[in-house]
Amino acid sequence: RQRQMCIRDRSNGVVDESDLSVLAVDFGRANCIDSSDCPGDFNSDKDVDGKNLSTFMADFGRTDCP
Repeated sequence: RQRQMCIRDRSNGVVDESDLSVLAVDFGRANCIDSSDCPGDFNSDKDVDGKNLSTFMADFGRTDCP
């Protein structure tokens, strides 16, 4: 069974504390142009909020994310 898609790891192949740091820097932004502007916008909805934190928490520790 294929696992559900997960956030793109931002640094080392594992969804971990370094990805949380990326989220924390952008948290609260609502003016993202694209993912290069706000790497913490894990769900690509152009803002970084609780939805992104929930996504991060669900994927924390995964090693199968591109």
